[in-house]
Amino acid sequence: MLDTTTWMVEPPIDMWLHLPLLQYLEAVDDALPGDRWIGMAELAEGGLVRGASFDREVDSVLAQKFCDAEPGKIIMACEKLGGKIVPGRGDLSAIFHFAPHFPLLLNLWYADDEFPASGKVLINDAVKHHLGTEVIGTLVAFLIHMIGKELK
Repeated sequence: MLDTTTWMVEPPIDMWLHLPLLQYLEAVDDALPGDRWIGMAELAEGGLVRGASFDREVDSVLAQKFCDAEPGKIIMACEKLGGKIVPGRGDLSAIFHFAPHFPLLLNLWYADDEFPASGKVLINDAVKHHLGTEVIGTLVAFLIHMIGKELK
């Protein structure tokens, strides 16, 4: 017999999160996130699908969108989106949990006399166990978009 149970997510989520959430729910198991954070280029298929060029694009977009923003506003935007500010990884670092076993780490470095602003979004190494590279890339891009939207 077909189960006709209806699921509701409150508040409604952005359409860009539907497929990643469904893929995550299908694949999730007891594998917990570890202490190793990696860039897209370090995923097995990351070099072919997104990889280093995606990591460079993320750095460029973060530098452009956030280099002129006040640190306090970036912190407020991150916290509004559920990010937890963590010490010691960049000038500003925040961990975002897309789902219980799927954290993303945002690292920002502000411009100074020697270096321009830059940034990275890293994924926990265990995430590759739950989601494909394209879905992970979509979620990284969505996170950057949402933070930028909060800053406007």
